[in-house]
Amino acid sequence: MPQRMHQLHGEAYLFDTIIQNWDRRIANPNMLKKGDEFRLIDHEEAFVSATGADEDRDVVRKPWEAFGIDNFIAGDMQHPFWRRLKPSNHVDFGRAADAWKSLPDDTFSLYAAEASGDWGRATCDSIAAYLDDARRNIEAVVDAIQRAREQ
Repeated sequence: MPQRMHQLHGEAYLFDTIIQNWDRRIANPNMLKKGDEFRLIDHEEAFVSATGADEDRDVVRKPWEAFGIDNFIAGDMQHPFWRRLKPSNHVDFGRAADAWKSLPDDTFSLYAAEASGDWGRATCDSIAAYLDDARRNIEAVVDAIQRAREQ
């Protein structure tokens, strides 16, 4: 991963962490890559805290809660970008957090209101509320990532 891509990969890692996309891992990277460009695909396992089964929501912590992030732990479940992001001096997670914090309060509810009816209103509203919580707690997510980078 070239240094010039570290920031973009860091932002993708933060996004996956926020949406709880634990399915993007070393054993299953779920991305299309051509040269230095990549596209993240397959988000069907995301948003466990917003739309998962009751038994999953009861045990899965949100990324801004204590021990809510584990996609940096070595093994098959580790995020594919983590090994290079951890030691990198070319990633500013605070910059990405600032972008999240700058979103207007109604951003996600407006997206939910425009979503296809096939998604289900309750599902869209739940995801919108979850993302709004994530936006308000983005500093805690970044702090947890920074602590993991220091380990």
